[in-house]
Amino acid sequence: MKNNNNITGKMLWMRATGSTIISQVLDSFVVSYLAFSLGKSLTGQVPASFSEILSIASTGNTALYLLLFTSFIFIYLFLILYFVIDDIFLNVY
Repeated sequence: MKNNNNITGKMLWMRATGSTIISQVLDSFVVSYLAFSLGKSLTGQVPASFSEILSIASTGNTALYLLLFTSFIFIYLFLILYFVIDDIFLNVY
């Protein structure tokens, strides 16, 4: 039986980041729809059109920030594991 470490090992961060990006995008559209289309129509105001909702939802750039910060976190983690942890184990053993 082949051991697939891509999902549970090395590539776990990619699956987690991809899942978070998809969740953020869907959440942005749902909240924008509820606030600017449905919410406005319930209060008697002119609701936003679909193109306006897309524009509002896409201005957050949450995916860009998520990828940027996640990359920095994993670079920092790699540096800690490579320089600090390896030095500790080399000096102990």
